[in-house]
Parts: sequence; structure tokens; C-alpha cells
Amino acid sequence: MLGEEGVETRRVILDVERYRARREDQVRELALRLALRVKSTGEPYTLDPMHAYERRVIHMTLADDPDVTTESTGREPARKVVINPTGPAQGGPPERFEGARQGRSSGRSY
Repeated sequence: MLGEEGVETRRVILDVERYRARREDQVRELALRLALRVKSTGEPYTLDPMHAYERRVIHMTLADDPDVTTESTGREPARKVVINPTGPAQGGPPERFEGARQGRSSGRSY
């Protein structure tokens, strides 16, 4: 019987057509994109509930970023990751739009 006390169990991970690897890449990209958003707005961002391995990817991806922290909140199966800023907002829109707002020509017409 599986899971019986004293019996060795093994976990099997099935990665059909590299789905898991592709999903990890998507989650990494999401983490980086949302970290930029959190840094620029200074507001925390709460992601939708996700699997434990996806939450782990987000935590690991942002672990070395000094401008944000991550934490998991809630209970399974609705556990979520919150990305928090560690300081004040770091600025509004990308620089290419600042010239247009300040009256300088950016070479584009809007």
C-alpha cells in the first residue's frame, strides 16, 4: 500500500512534451515582469493561486532582487504568492514617454 508508514514511496513526475519546463519559463518571465511593476508602482502584487512548484519558481527567481521580497499566503489549494517592494516606488512610465509629457519631442506623434 502506498503511503503506509515505514514503506518507501517514490514520487513520479510526468513531463509531457516538456510542459513543466515550458511552464517554469513562463512563470519566471511572469515573476520578472511583475517585479518590475512592483518596483515602479511601490505597490505589492498578489498572484492568483498556483501549484507549489510554481510558487517555488517565483521565490527562487526573485530571491536575489534587493528591491522586492516574496511570500506565500493562504492555505492549499488557494495558496498565493505576494511580491512586495522593499522601498519606495522607483518611477512611473518608461523614459521614452517622459519627453512627450514634459513638452520635448520624442520623434513620435501620438
